[in-house]
Amino acid sequence: MRKTLSLLAALLAVACGGDEQTDTSALQPTITQQEANARYRVKAGRELLIAPSYTNAEGARFTWTCDDEVVCREASYVFRRDKAGIYYLSLRVENDYGAAEDELRVRVDALEAPCITLIEPVGGFTVAADAELTIAPTVENGQTARFRWTIDGETVGEAAEYLFRRHECGDYEVTFSAANDDGEDSVSFTVKVLSPEQMPFSWEFPQTVYNVALGRTIRLKGWNPVNAFDAEYIWEVDGTERQRGAQLEYRFEALEEGPHEVTVTMRNSYATRSQTLSVNVCAAEGTYYRPADAASRASTVRVFEYLPAPGLWVSGYMYGPLFTATTMAEACAYVQSRFDINYMISLGAWGGYVVTGFDHSVDNSGGGVDLAIRGNPYSYQSEPGVVWVAQDENGDGEPNDTWYELAGSEYDSAETIYDYSVTYYQPTRAQAAVVWRDNRGGGGTIDHNAYWNPSDSYYQPWLPEGECTFYGTRLLDRSYVDASGQTVVPPYDWGYADNAGKSDYDGQFCLFRLSNARTFDGRPADLKYIDFVKIQTGQMGKTALLGETSTEVHHIVDYHLIDRETE
Repeated sequence: MRKTLSLLAALLAVACGGDEQTDTSALQPTITQQEANARYRVKAGRELLIAPSYTNAEGARFTWTCDDEVVCREASYVFRRDKAGIYYLSLRVENDYGAAEDELRVRVDALEAPCITLIEPVGGFTVAADAELTIAPTVENGQTARFRWTIDGETVGEAAEYLFRRHECGDYEVTFSAANDDGEDSVSFTVKVLSPEQMPFSWEFPQTVYNVALGRTIRLKGWNPVNAFDAEYIWEVDGTERQRGAQLEYRFEALEEGPHEVTVTMRNSYATRSQTLSVNVCAAEGTYYRPADAASRASTVRVFEYLPAPGLWVSGYMYGPLFTATTMAEACAYVQSRFDINYMISLGAWGGYVVTGFDHSVDNSGGGVDLAIRGNPYSYQSEPGVVWVAQDENGDGEPNDTWYELAGSEYDSAETIYDYSVTYYQPTRAQAAVVWRDNRGGGGTIDHNAYWNPSDSYYQPWLPEGECTFYGTRLLDRSYVDASGQTVVPPYDWGYADNAGKSDYDGQFCLFRLSNARTFDGRPADLKYIDFVKIQTGQMGKTALLGETSTEVHHIVDYHLIDRETE
């Protein structure tokens, strides 16, 4: 009996010792997520079922938390949020043998329903009978959208654009719709088909008052005629006819000092329209020359105009607004305050500009460097701006005189576009892209990027309400993305602001020669001095990473006095 008890005791001892050494890790629960790295994605307002797979989870307890709040105690969780953003969740599974935990991230994207912007001309869409009218709305989030065009209720197209043409005169009701899985949008409008004599004629005159020094020749030009048909233009100077023909421009020779009235009349088979221009022939060059003295500042002292095109970097940034001007005067004061401390401004997309003036006349050295303009260019990322200069020809201290372009390396390039204009249209809803159209049939958008600049609109409040048109010279956009994914905007060789050129950039300033000033027809202007400088974004381009190409400017300096500038 004693021997049996001893054996039983030994067996119990072995059994107890075995319990102490048993490994229970194999009985603990494990979690395997549906998505790699536990990264999930869903649209706002939509449900996402997160259902990991488990081992050893029978009878286990589940705890899901989000922002330190328990949101579920089941094995799977139906996630839904109405607001876009990144959400982090924790999942804990535990049984009698241990616990497993995992972290999850859910990215909630905003719905990307199509949003249509259609710029309707003043007076609505009109087209002559049997003529073609291309209707090209802008559709945000339209990459995967389904399109539909109807005219008077009948489906006529399923493309993003529609070529409208009808023989019968009258009003046609047109509807364009776009739809994807996130929603839909539509616009309806009327197209009037008119006979040629009913078609409205229009033209543009960016300026109607001109000042020019005695002995010079300037160009008077009307822009962008619409429905001119077989137009003839008659130019009269002080009541005397001087030119008749198809040219909507006139070379005015400033031979007699004083005011002159110029009238241009358009006549075609259906209408007659006239526009009066005023030309003030001022005293000869040099009359209002202002020599520099010991008190003269090297840099410009006044900003007369700041008219940026819509752009990402003009007045806002991800950390808040840079400034909140609502008038041109407030905007100019802001820019001058930036220039005074050598801080940067952006001119926005193509055509945006700033006009500044010196407290003295800047001399033409006859081929040497005369102006220095600071920007923020790099050899791999330049945003060239075209530079214009002017004299105070009428002596009133305002930049209302003749502008001359400083020729750069692309001045004679076949890819440079002269007499170019772009109209930007003010968005009608917050954080919408800004639509643009040019005078060569092109168009596009200045996209809204809420990450970099969440302000409601990139169309600045001191621009003309509804739309704003810019005129000037367009340089070829040469931006591209290299093999590493880096956006590259290469510089031109020389002659432009915010441009790390080969021969006119000293590491701080882009350098300019007044001897490169050109008249409207490309001849040397031979200016002895200048008083005003205008810098204008020269490229119409955009990249996914940087947004639109936009010239940046720090300050503008008389190179002859640059040693006076405090760095």
